[in-house]
Amino acid sequence: MIPMLQIGANIAARRRARGLTQEQLASRLGVSAPAVSKWETDSSYPDITLLCPLARALGCRVDELLQFTPAMTEAEAVEHLNGILHTALTGDRSGAEAALTALLREYPGCAALQMQAAVGWAAFRVFFPDADQADKDRWQDNAAALWAELHAGPDPAMAQYAANQLASCAIARGQLDQAERYLQELPDHVVDATNNRYLLQLKRGETDAARATLQNQLYKHVHHVCSLLALLQSETLLPEPERRLAVAEAAGMLARTFGLLDSSGLMKLEPLLALGRVEEAAAALEAYVDVLTGPLPTPNQALFAPTLPQRGEGPMTEDPDLHAMWQVLYRQILAEPLYAPLRADPRAMAALERLKD
Repeated sequence: MIPMLQIGANIAARRRARGLTQEQLASRLGVSAPAVSKWETDSSYPDITLLCPLARALGCRVDELLQFTPAMTEAEAVEHLNGILHTALTGDRSGAEAALTALLREYPGCAALQMQAAVGWAAFRVFFPDADQADKDRWQDNAAALWAELHAGPDPAMAQYAANQLASCAIARGQLDQAERYLQELPDHVVDATNNRYLLQLKRGETDAARATLQNQLYKHVHHVCSLLALLQSETLLPEPERRLAVAEAAGMLARTFGLLDSSGLMKLEPLLALGRVEEAAAALEAYVDVLTGPLPTPNQALFAPTLPQRGEGPMTEDPDLHAMWQVLYRQILAEPLYAPLRADPRAMAALERLKD
């Protein structure tokens, strides 16, 4: 369904700005005053033959009259996606899907929106783990179709990013040769200009900019290392639970040092349970819940100030989207066989109950 135009308020505002009544505007256009009233309440639209005369009467262009924008900015696309994901996290799956579909139809070919929408379709698979496999496959297909459009687009950097995402989709589907072809498109190494940019800024006396360059790059790399540690913790790569536990400890130390979200408590659950250390697993879950119900993590100010400002001090559970994501964890621990020993531990269940409310 094509989204409805909402131009009535724009017509009314421009009419009033020019000091015209509905009757006067109607007279200039050769229509009735009730017709203008219907336009301004979005009950009907002006005939296409009237758009140019109406725009002239209101002192604007037709694209301004129709509030046309050729594409979204990246910031606008992110804002729209955040709103849609909030809808999804409240449990309104059909509303979130409809909103995302309508937005893509309203801005066809908008690269910034396509990228965010692809992320959104993938997020649905996480937000709705109990959805039918057919729905999960459809969301994955929707994301892959958007990545394919971006891959074929004119922006080389975006095409490379999309190739990496398409490789991920192909791997998930078991299409390994296709994944290999996408990965072969990507350069083995991209030059990092951080050092030269930093030196250039120093030579110019731009001390604040030089510091920001290094701090932003450091923060980016720390996040990347945390992601690599999470991937390394796979049982397939490290069959020994002791080694997976060591990876979790390293991730926790890194997060605490740099002021990131410390997920090491969650990472420790599986290896500790595999080792039969249920009491320690319960303590790890309790520590992780303390993180989730505590204040938002703040980047270490000694390392990152003033480039990365301190966040608000409210608890993370006050954020409705984050709170909804904690409910996903709550349901997983209550349902998955892996966590059965924790469900028999009073300390673990007391910690888990704190995520329920």
